[in-house]
Amino acid sequence: MRTACYVGLCFTLFLLTTAAAKEYDHPLIAQTYRLLPNGDAEVEELRVFRFSGSFSWANLKRSTQGQYGRYGIEYLGVWDADARQPLRYSQTSEGEYAVLRWEYRAQDTTKRFLLRYRVRNAVQRYSDVAQFYWKAIEDEHAPLDEVRIVIVPPAPSPKLFKVFVHSRAAPGKLSIHPKFTRAEIQQANIPSNSFVEVRAMFDPAIFASAPLQAGNRYESFLEEERRFAEEELREARRRERIAQLVGLWMVIETPIALLLCVGFIGYLVVIYNRYGREPEVPEIEYEREPPRDLPPAVVPAILTQSKAQPTEVVKGFSATVLEAARLGYLRIEEFENKALLGLLRSTERRYMLTPEGEGMLTGKAVQPAGREARVLKPFERKALRVLFFEAGDGRSVTESELRRWAEKPYEGKTRMYSFVEDWGKQMRRWFERQYFRLDDPQSEKARNRFLTHLVIAGVIGTLVTLPVSLFTVLPVSVVLGVIAGTSLSRRSPEAAREYQRWDAFKRFMADFSAMREAGPELLPLWERYLVYAVSLGVAEKLIHNLALLAREYDYALSHPSWYHAASGEAFSTDSLSGMTGFVENLQNLTSALSSSTSSGGGFSGGGGGGGGGGSSSAG
Repeated sequence: MRTACYVGLCFTLFLLTTAAAKEYDHPLIAQTYRLLPNGDAEVEELRVFRFSGSFSWANLKRSTQGQYGRYGIEYLGVWDADARQPLRYSQTSEGEYAVLRWEYRAQDTTKRFLLRYRVRNAVQRYSDVAQFYWKAIEDEHAPLDEVRIVIVPPAPSPKLFKVFVHSRAAPGKLSIHPKFTRAEIQQANIPSNSFVEVRAMFDPAIFASAPLQAGNRYESFLEEERRFAEEELREARRRERIAQLVGLWMVIETPIALLLCVGFIGYLVVIYNRYGREPEVPEIEYEREPPRDLPPAVVPAILTQSKAQPTEVVKGFSATVLEAARLGYLRIEEFENKALLGLLRSTERRYMLTPEGEGMLTGKAVQPAGREARVLKPFERKALRVLFFEAGDGRSVTESELRRWAEKPYEGKTRMYSFVEDWGKQMRRWFERQYFRLDDPQSEKARNRFLTHLVIAGVIGTLVTLPVSLFTVLPVSVVLGVIAGTSLSRRSPEAAREYQRWDAFKRFMADFSAMREAGPELLPLWERYLVYAVSLGVAEKLIHNLALLAREYDYALSHPSWYHAASGEAFSTDSLSGMTGFVENLQNLTSALSSSTSSGGGFSGGGGGGGGGGSSSAG
């Protein structure tokens, strides 16, 4: 029931936010068109790809037909713009299209490709005007953040230099050089299904070698551009009217949506006050001893509400390793790693099973060799099997090997995350069988009832109050669902008391003043305290406090038989401080869990008659 409520609540949001695992876009496409006196154009194009996933090829498909003639397209090469290395490419024809394909290797990175090609008959020359009419950006392409286009005529054209840009994107920037030697276009946020088309008009005298076509066309071209601009203006007015109607509807439905949101919030507050508040238990300042003789791995699994959190349970994995060493099932040895001919050195640790540990993991009857004899629980043995049989060679494992295993991907997660996710559930079930229930059954029923009502009312409210609901009812429902999933799951009275006692014990180990008041009697128990400190995440503080306390009382700490330092020196207070690095490495396993004058122009939404249209793709 609980799972169905969560799925129903998040379904609409999931549809809006799910994205393909493999995708790409273009942060930038920059093109320079150098128009030649014979009417051809030499093109240099920089295409920037931002890849998410693995890619090995790209296609650019351009049409050789336009409203005013046919074009010839000859691709001259493709280069990796950063490495300045040529790439393998091929040119084929598909009907009216010239297709360029090139090959490369890229994964989760940004790459820049330089394309060079020649467009034959790019300019149409008439008696009164020369026209360059071209789709610089193809009809279909990946999302494009910004396009920059430079058009360079073969000679200055002061008598006539007009540029018009056609696109569905918002108008950008257009500038014509004061000496009429070039035009520069910049436009941002180009939709995937929108071309960017350029029409440039020049003095026909600068294209003396281009074929002369019959007639005077300058006025007809200007009339066509005026028509495009008028169509764009009509479309803008139509969009404005629609926006006004939508705005009116939003004025009507906004109060309804807000009332629904207020109702949802009020309902949650009522349910929380009745079923979500934690049971009241007497306050405890400190606990000087572990509140219950539990396996250390169990502690972080039972202290979180509703379910075990992997980021906490992984502390229990580290504590289990230390507990097994303390009880004599494994030993830990330091060794030096050398690199760069011995110039760089680092200390690492190797975990090795003792004969008792090997026997226990293979099912033999063993007698624990540690000072506090006990056989490890099944879930503790499971952790050791993972440590030695999956991360190691069956008998030993180094910290580096453990980290490599922990960070390996497995079914969309890491190996460590997958293990502790199930392991935490197992330990919560074990504790509830042995002692008492952790979660209050009444609060669980109230939570499921609230989520069911929220899903039904949220879906109906979202549909009735669209589009306002997309910014009110829908997100509020999702947020309240998440809040309810955690806040409406309270602990049972016994679990609340258990949490408070362990939290008091955690504060005790982290507070030097409290440990000082307890006196030197706890120093002989430092190994046992250290294991619980690891499971509670305060091991470094405990080690620091123990070292201070031992110096103050001039107490010689007992040597841990399970830990062998690389230096071979006798164990001392300084040795205890040095174990901080060892504890840090254990705790660091948490990271494994993760855009009419002689010159001018402008932008409009019409066009479509230029050559070069088509599509692009990558895979």
